[in-house]
Parts: sequence; C-alpha cells; structure tokens
Amino acid sequence: MQIIEIWHKITSNYGTSIELKAELHKRMYETLGGTIIKHRYLDIGAGNGAIALTIGKEFDEIYGLDVAFWKYGDETYNPDLKTSGMQCVMGTANNLPFADESFDLISIISVIEHVPVSQQKNAIIESLRVLREGGELLLHLPNRYFPICLHSSLPNPIFLPKKMRIHLLNAIGYEWLLDVDIPTVKTIKTWLKTNSDALVKLKPVVWPEELVPPNLRWLYRIGKHIGIFIIFPFGYMLVVEKHRF
Repeated sequence: MQIIEIWHKITSNYGTSIELKAELHKRMYETLGGTIIKHRYLDIGAGNGAIALTIGKEFDEIYGLDVAFWKYGDETYNPDLKTSGMQCVMGTANNLPFADESFDLISIISVIEHVPVSQQKNAIIESLRVLREGGELLLHLPNRYFPICLHSSLPNPIFLPKKMRIHLLNAIGYEWLLDVDIPTVKTIKTWLKTNSDALVKLKPVVWPEELVPPNLRWLYRIGKHIGIFIIFPFGYMLVVEKHRF
C-alpha cells in the first residue's frame, strides 16, 4: 500500500460537523467582541450558509457572499438558502458589491487562504471599506506552520522546499493544495495598519477533540497533555474594530 493510502486510512471517518464548527466560531467571537449594534451582518465565503446563520442569528439582516452556493458531495446542506433568512449574493472577496460602511459585522472564516495571494490584501481592504466605523471584522485563519495541514490532513508540506513541494503534491494528486496559501497573523496586521487605525484582538484556536479525525485523537491527547498547542495552535481568530486614522 502506498504511503498516501496509509495516511488516508488513518484519517478516515473525519466526521467534522460544519455546524459544530460554526457554533464554536460564534462562541470564540463572543469572547473577543460582540458588543456592536446587531443590524447588518455579512459572511464572506458563505458556502452552505452554516456560519452566517449561526453567527448572524441575532442580526436584523444576514448576507452571505460567495462565488457559488454549493453542494457538498451528493448532499445539499441548505436546499433553499433564500428561505433560510440569509440573502445570497454572488461575488468575490476582492471586489465586494456593497456600498461603503454597509455592515456592522463582517466575517471571513477559513476563507482568506483560498483567495489568490495577489488578491488577499485587497480582500481585507475591501472588507474594511464596507464595514461601518466602530464595526467589527471577524477573521479566522489556520496556522500556516501547524505540523499537520488542516486542509488535507497530510503532514504540512509548507516545510518542504518549493520545487519539492510542487512535485510531491502533483505526484500524490493534491495539486489543488498549491492554490491554498495561508497568510500569517503578522501579514494580516500589516495590511490592516496601512488602511485603518484598527484595534485588533487575537485568540489562538485549538479545536476540541470531537473535531479531530478519530484515529488521530490519541496523538491529539498527547499534544494537548504536553502543551504543544500553546506553541502550535490550530489557527487564529482575529477581531478587528474599525477606526479611521
């Protein structure tokens, strides 16, 4: 059996609930922010709408933006998002089809790394443009240097030289992973400082055990016991309060 097949066997039956993740994002956000006026909310990269409908449940108006409101596998999570309470808007993160200062809260949850690298900074700037003064931008991004790639459950290929990484991912059928580029927290903060006098609150993210592939939970328990996640959290949540210079 090839190495990649062995790894897939180890990480099978992932069983991650996107609804559970959405609820955890909401709880983490409430520990960092959540004191804003709850009128208009936008989730960028809304996908099936789970995050938007969970975080935005107390808002008067909920908007979800994506390039497509998709089906996952053979199942449609929300058969009709238009009746779910979320207004679906087709568009891209780097060119938001909204007027300046339109929203009280904007979230970009595990999405920025899927935006082309050349457009990531502009996606952040666009978010600040349509966010009202005093509003909050909620960002979640995986840890670029976490030992396991959280998009594929493979050992993180970021540590390999670029040419070797490209060759390996193409060879094992993971060439799509080459389009995933996770910015660091430092990079995000640099983009924010050049466009707004923003107040940034930061929280390291460590997922609970039920979101870890069952056959890797023994490794998760060891890592948690020895405190490795203090050094290498799964990701980071940032809450950015917008202020003009």
